[in-house]
Amino acid sequence: MVNLSSGPNQAVRYTKDGRQVFEWRDWKTFFSGHYRPLRGIRDYQQFRFSSASPGVVFVKSAEDTEELSFTLTSADQVPWERPDAMPAAGLSHERQTYLARMVRPYLREHNKDRTCPEE
Repeated sequence: MVNLSSGPNQAVRYTKDGRQVFEWRDWKTFFSGHYRPLRGIRDYQQFRFSSASPGVVFVKSAEDTEELSFTLTSADQVPWERPDAMPAAGLSHERQTYLARMVRPYLREHNKDRTCPEE
């Protein structure tokens, strides 16, 4: 369904054939330790980064607007490592109950137990 929702969308499954193919990482903690937040981030539609200006983000609020730049960190503080992997939190009991009650009835029979198992 995700793949059909829009041309560039591509679903990423957490596991495939019982093996993990995607790692959750603690990006929020990682970025907060290295970067300043970009105030008003929701006002911008385009973001550009350049290896010629490490630590700087270039933004535009629309296609035909002036590009602005913001320094989020100094060039000598740009981290090259990745944050630690963390286990997926899974769904709360309340969320599982909601999905079983509200979504499961609309699924094809062969997808019900895999997508929204009953308790």
